[in-house]
Amino acid sequence: MNLSRVPAFAGVNCVLAGVYMARQSIRQIGADAFKNAPAFKNVPSRRLVLSFNDLHDRLHADAFRGNLSEILRELYLGACRLRSLPVGLLDNMSNLVVLQLWHNHIRHIPAGLFTSCCFLTTI
Repeated sequence: MNLSRVPAFAGVNCVLAGVYMARQSIRQIGADAFKNAPAFKNVPSRRLVLSFNDLHDRLHADAFRGNLSEILRELYLGACRLRSLPVGLLDNMSNLVVLQLWHNHIRHIPAGLFTSCCFLTTI
């Protein structure tokens, strides 16, 4: 399957451990793109993989809003040609423990991007 957009998930009645949409033809992720995504409740992974989609700067700050933002543990945005991260993108992602941004072209991280999300550790 070659997706050109995030599916609506309308009428899907199941529990997902993760959503894998890497290597598709998704060119943008708009506001509330995952608002109807089935809950990941009581599942160990809670992973969203979007790597290798040509997003550039077409990732909306509210793309992951809703129940997904509160329970997501892993977010993979590697090789998406991102040049920036929108302010508020990670808001309310308090359970996020893995954020992969490898092989992008990010030159600036907005102040406060990580203040309301994530378990931050230093190595």
